[in-house]
Amino acid sequence: VLFRSKKGCKWLYVSHDPVVETDIENALKELIGEAVLKFEPMVMHIQCQALDDAQRMHQAAVAAGFRNSGITVGLKGKIMIAVRSTHSLEAPLSDEGKILVSQEYLKYLTVSANGKMQENFARIHRFHENVKLFVKQLSISSSVEVDCRKKRKNPAKVKKAEANKDVDIPINCTDNNTFNSDGDMSLFLFDTPS
Repeated sequence: VLFRSKKGCKWLYVSHDPVVETDIENALKELIGEAVLKFEPMVMHIQCQALDDAQRMHQAAVAAGFRNSGITVGLKGKIMIAVRSTHSLEAPLSDEGKILVSQEYLKYLTVSANGKMQENFARIHRFHENVKLFVKQLSISSSVEVDCRKKRKNPAKVKKAEANKDVDIPINCTDNNTFNSDGDMSLFLFDTPS
């Protein structure tokens, strides 16, 4: 992202893909004022139904490299996880229309920002894979719910074939036909109108 700072910030150039140095140079040509080159990693906010779910999502985020992630609980009990990282970049490029950096430094910043972008993509992919694993565990434990109702109050062990490999999931049935399992997680994904 390249933007003019100070009063009335204006985006001069925005890309969600790796950038080419000449694109940044072209955006700076007709600049009046101050310009800043900025890379920001992904930020995602997730509302969770239970604190255990938030902890699992937090573990997935941290394991993927989003080490600045955190969980907050609001006054009314709303549980949110923020998935975020600190590998950002911000560098001033010009002031009062005058470019302050050399061509060589601009090239260095471009390569650095592109490297951070690739790392961001890799972290997003790892986070996605971690969440898919948790959802898979959820679907395995959900398939046991019917069995749990039949075996009320009796601890059960359920084997589920997963990629030609048996996985043991301990299930404990309770009085109200619910179950507890290490693979149990509530996850809701939805779009909100903009």
